[in-house]
Amino acid sequence: MKEFGKDRMKEGEVYKEERRDILRRYEITDWRSIFTEKYGDRFLEYRRLWELANKAAILASYPLEISFEISDRCNYRCSFCPRNSEFKRALNFELGKENVSLPFAAYKEVIDDGKRNNLFSVSFSTGAEALIEKDLPKFIEYARTNDVVDIRVTTNGFMLNEENIRILVDGGATFIGISIDAYRPETYKLLRKHDLQRIVNNVMNLVEYKRTKGSLFPITRVSFVKTKENIGEMQDFLDFWKDKADIIDFQDLYTYEYCAIEKARENKFFCAQPWQRANVWADGKVSLCCSWTAQKEAVGSIYEYSMKEIWNSAKATAFRESLTGKNYLEACLWCVASSEKIAD
Repeated sequence: MKEFGKDRMKEGEVYKEERRDILRRYEITDWRSIFTEKYGDRFLEYRRLWELANKAAILASYPLEISFEISDRCNYRCSFCPRNSEFKRALNFELGKENVSLPFAAYKEVIDDGKRNNLFSVSFSTGAEALIEKDLPKFIEYARTNDVVDIRVTTNGFMLNEENIRILVDGGATFIGISIDAYRPETYKLLRKHDLQRIVNNVMNLVEYKRTKGSLFPITRVSFVKTKENIGEMQDFLDFWKDKADIIDFQDLYTYEYCAIEKARENKFFCAQPWQRANVWADGKVSLCCSWTAQKEAVGSIYEYSMKEIWNSAKATAFRESLTGKNYLEACLWCVASSEKIAD
């Protein structure tokens, strides 16, 4: 196989390739300039703080982003997801009963607190399928009208129908991530148990609706989690989506199986998430990471404390110190150890 990502580029074709520890990203669109044109200095300040927090060079007095699991439900049972029954047994702790939703009133209190404390970003992406929640338009609208500059939604794309496309584009979502993970229909069926063509059609309808509305938002990302089953499809996936999506991500798989955590301890890793974001699960518990395993290390609940109190609490401080001091908590070791790096 030729070097992935470069063997089929045409003359004059330009996109930015970015490599991180678990991610290879192709940025077809200059999304930062698009955000800057709309939000100006506020967006630039957000990204400046984000990059500093990424190195733990600062700890803002409030999370830069809050991710919300507004409903603990998903319409998929992907073969590699912790919601899959086999993985639930391996996780050895309760993921949720999948009948819990975060009330809008509780969300509203967090956003009100965020407005007083310069919250920049909200994300509807944690653990479940955001488009299942019928009140999602209210959640998006309330963030938009309270000075949040980045409103992010992640979906498997199955429910990305005409109504939901209008909600996202016209309602003020700034980013949508669609998890696809395959180029061939048979691979998609194997991994995600559904029809790939439906997802492709839905994304194409989104792209077309943005065009007809003259909107660059939401920035559209398609993602591909690398597995043994799909690894040979990465180049085809890139070729197909590079003139349709704004961002294409290739990510390592996290199996979340309870595995060699002592090996992870030896790697002396660092994770910046506790300096950047807080995660609100559907039951109101707050973690400082979007990983499933982080639920084992909740640092508070929005039903007991404000987000500012939780973010600056002794529990949150201890969580961060476990990373800077390399005295890792089991949840972090478990997450890092379960990363399955499959060569391109």
